[in-house]
Amino acid sequence: MNESNKLIAEFMGLIIRDKEGNLPTCSQQHKLFVAEEWDKLYLVSPFSPNGLDYHKSWDYLMTVVDKIENMGCEVVMTNAECTISGANDYYVKSIGKSRIGATYLAVVEFIKSKQR
Repeated sequence: MNESNKLIAEFMGLIIRDKEGNLPTCSQQHKLFVAEEWDKLYLVSPFSPNGLDYHKSWDYLMTVVDKIENMGCEVVMTNAECTISGANDYYVKSIGKSRIGATYLAVVEFIKSKQR
């Protein structure tokens, strides 16, 4: 979950800062990412000033859905399923235990496919 939330944060272009509000140096960022010490950082954004809650908060997740839709894709959420289509006929379908769970999984899969 933590790795997927980090992936979404990077997709959203959030700024990584340390707990004192300073931008870490490149070597500090590299060490933190490699060592999986993500909890030592927080992300500064209007959406999640104290952490990453994409997997459990519609307030955070819908900002990502909006960005994907602004890229020309259609996001359809029903019950425990989510599909993302459009933009060169790209298609992601996800089934989860809940609507937010399925949407979260589809968003993560969409972002991963865009990185390939």
